[in-house]
Parts: sequence; structure tokens; C-alpha cells
Amino acid sequence: MKFPASRRARVILIATAVTCVAAFTVLLLVYGEGQPKHPPKVVANNVSGRPTVCLASDSATATKSATVAKVWAAIQDAAKPNAENAQQLTMPVSDPAQAQSYLAGLISQRCTLIVTVGAPFGQAIAPLAKLVPTIQFTAVEPTSSTTIAGATVVTADEAPDRIRQQMQSIQESTPIR
Repeated sequence: MKFPASRRARVILIATAVTCVAAFTVLLLVYGEGQPKHPPKVVANNVSGRPTVCLASDSATATKSATVAKVWAAIQDAAKPNAENAQQLTMPVSDPAQAQSYLAGLISQRCTLIVTVGAPFGQAIAPLAKLVPTIQFTAVEPTSSTTIAGATVVTADEAPDRIRQQMQSIQESTPIR
């Protein structure tokens, strides 16, 4: 039996509509109720369970001073035998407010010890140290000030030895998972 062209077009249109409705119904059943509307929140986590030591400095200090390189070398040397994670963050910040947001990022990444070099990062420590007393902060040559609430303040010459001591103390106090 042959259908006229207009009737054939209607049959094709109806078949297409039925197929689309069926596909949409399947999608709703598979991905509809009970499924999250948004992707799951990404959370930074240290899956190794090892302590993490983070170095933060502003790019101006990093390029003008050998202190950052000296401190980073000390962190890397101390991290190797103790199986600690080490990371470095050098950002173009000019004031403590900008530095504070980067330090907050290091806190959210679960850094155990945060070492800062230079004025912007050193001046940003005090408010964060008060909020998160479980994290150790060390400020290397932060400003002309010799004390920062919640932080150990050291000179560039003292920094390598002091950081090694802190890292050893962290390793001793961190249970192995």
C-alpha cells in the first residue's frame, strides 16, 4: 500500500516526535531525580597524608633578593628525607590584602607550615594566623617589625636552620597514615 506524499510526511513527523519524546523520557529517568543539579564541589586534599610546607613570596622580592632561592633550597633539602610535600607560590602582589587571598588559598590546600618572604606576605599573616591557629607561619624578613602575632619572624640568615627545625618538629608530630 502506497501513502500519498503528504501522509508520508505526517508519518515521518509523528515518528520523529515519538522518538524525541522517548529519548527525553529516558534522559529524565537516567539523569533526573536524585541526581545533583550542580557538579560536586572540588575540595583540595592531601591524599598522601604527608605534611606540606608552602613558600609564598611576591614577585618583586623574588627577583630582587636571593633570600627566596635560599629559603626554597632549605625547604626542598629538609623535605626530602622527611617525605614532606613542598610547594612554592610567587605572585605579583603589592599589598597585604592581595597577599592575604593567596595565603588563604595555601591554607585551603592544607599547608602545615607556610613560610613567607617579603613585606606583603609577612604583613598578611597576623589575621589569618588568628583564624587558623593549627597552621605554623614563618615570616622571613617581613618588614621592619620583629614580631607578628601568630608567626615566627626570622632573618634571611636564620631562615634555613629555623625552617629545617620546624619541618623536623612537624614530621615528628604528624602520625604516619
